[in-house]
Amino acid sequence: MYANWRKIAQVDDPAAYTHTVLVRTYLSYRRRRSNSEQPTDTLPDSGAAPEHDATLRVTLLDALGRLSARDRAVLPHGRHGAAHPRGT
Repeated sequence: MYANWRKIAQVDDPAAYTHTVLVRTYLSYRRRRSNSEQPTDTLPDSGAAPEHDATLRVTLLDALGRLSARDRAVLPHGRHGAAHPRGT
């Protein structure tokens, strides 16, 4: 507020301006992702299924093998540990 006092002095209703600044600052803080994070002693479950469906894996690897190198380049890599059948 102090840094912008000249601007505030020209406003018709400085109390309304101050209220707006305070509300926007509060909402900005509440929207921050770090605001909702709470430290814990244990890590949450990873969410990954403990079993892997072998048929699905073979089907996906076959489909990846049919893509061109250019098309494969835009796919996300390494998240599930699946290697490309040709090593590329």
